[in-house]
Amino acid sequence: MATSADHFAHPFAVLAGESVKDLVPTNGKAFRKWTQQNEQDALDEFLEEHKFKRGICAPRSKRSGWIPFMHKEKIYPIHVAAKLGKCDILRILLRAQVDSNQKTSDGRSALDMAREADVNGSHRNVIALLQQPVMFLGVRELMAMK
Repeated sequence: MATSADHFAHPFAVLAGESVKDLVPTNGKAFRKWTQQNEQDALDEFLEEHKFKRGICAPRSKRSGWIPFMHKEKIYPIHVAAKLGKCDILRILLRAQVDSNQKTSDGRSALDMAREADVNGSHRNVIALLQQPVMFLGVRELMAMK
C-alpha cells in the first residue's frame, strides 16, 4: 500500500493500483501550486545540470576550444535550452520573463543557436516558440483585457 510520502518521490511516479490522476491535485489553487513546484524543480535541475550557479539571468562561460586559454563564450540558460531543444525549459524561462533576445558574448541569440542545432526539423518547436512574440497571461490579466 502506498503512503503519502510515496507520492512525492517523483511527480509522475505511479504505484501499483494507482492512476496518474490520483497524484495530481484537482482543485485550482492546489493544481497551480503543484504545477509551479514541478516547474521550479525542473528548472533547478536544468540549471544545476548545466552549471548555472547564479540563476536564470546570469551567464556561464563556455570554452570554445580544447586549449585552456582559448576564448570563452558567455552563454545563458536560454541559449542552452534552445540548443538542446528543451521546449519545456524554454517555456518556463520565458514565463519567468527571461529576455528571448539575450545575446551571448559572441552575439548569438537563442534562436541562432536553435537554428544551428536543428537537424531535419528536430528543433522546430523551439524555433517557432522563439520566433513568436510570447506573452504569458494569467486568467486575471486575460479577463482585464476585455
